[in-house]
Amino acid sequence: MKNRKAIAFIMVLAMIFCYIPPATYAIEQPTNFLDMPQEGFWSTQALKAAVNNGLLQGFEKPEGFYVKPNDTLTRAQMATMVNRAFGATEKAELSGVVDVPDNAWYREEIQKAVKMGTMKLDQKMRPNDPITRQEAFTVLARAFRATGGTADHL
Repeated sequence: MKNRKAIAFIMVLAMIFCYIPPATYAIEQPTNFLDMPQEGFWSTQALKAAVNNGLLQGFEKPEGFYVKPNDTLTRAQMATMVNRAFGATEKAELSGVVDVPDNAWYREEIQKAVKMGTMKLDQKMRPNDPITRQEAFTVLARAFRATGGTADHL
């Protein structure tokens, strides 16, 4: 029962994070974001927790760091966030993949996601496409190795 509640909680967080872009790489872990929602807003506490836990690092611009809470989440960003949450380090080869350039910031994250099994290797990984809720839940289910079940199990 406790495990089911934990999975349900993680799934709710995933829905929230579908609208929160994770970080691109930053030199230092920023603490103040120019676009962080004000205290009391529905996502502020979750965003701050994600920053404190290293899941989000923000986007660096000349004027400061942004968390971009209103932007859509890309498939590469989702892979990055899940990889960070699970501490993924091993990488798969991306032979045959045509849309993940060698110099892309997300290449290693896609490699880790494929190795971890949260994303399936395909000729087109679509790293810059927005991730749908269905895709996000599939990634999380694979990360947690969830199998079978119905809504009654939550």
